Amino acid sequence: GQRYGSGLRSGIELSYGSADVVTHMGVTAGGGLIDGVDAAVLTGSAAQLGVTVGEVVADGRGDITTLSLFANAYYDFNRDGKFAPYIGAGVGFSDVDITFNPSGVGIVDDGETVLAYQAKLGATLKFNDAWEGYAEYAYRMTDDVEVDVALFPASLEVENQQGLFNFGVRYRFGN
Repeated sequence: GQRYGSGLRSGIELSYGSADVVTHMGVTAGGGLIDGVDAAVLTGSAAQLGVTVGEVVADGRGDITTLSLFANAYYDFNRDGKFAPYIGAGVGFSDVDITFNPSGVGIVDDGETVLAYQAKLGATLKFNDAWEGYAEYAYRMTDDVEVDVALFPASLEVENQQGLFNFGVRYRFGN
């Protein structure tokens, strides 16, 4: 990163995140809710399966992994003090991979690279001229991720949003 005399600083951030899909609900097709429909509709089977779409997808079994690269800008308040709150924002790209196997049924194994955005609020504690600690909250989101369904010809749009608490240390090279 780079610090500027006005309290502004910038930096490049590479991040990796992974989250489990625990449950899913509210399945719609053609604009209508199909949670209460027999799951045979998912496979195209003429025989009823005796379990609803809602019951099948309620057992999440999946994950979302995100590899992101951001260009960030920050503004440090009280930049000459020992304690310096800051705000920040970033824009970049995220490679998002989604696996969704509710009840052991392989429905999605796909991904897409999309635009990503983040906003940050944090504080820096200066230990000395070179070392500082920081704590921040980051709200991160991507454009909707469109993935293909493996079970039948369809695609899903997935909203990808994260709220993160980050803690760490920084070393300042130079002034």
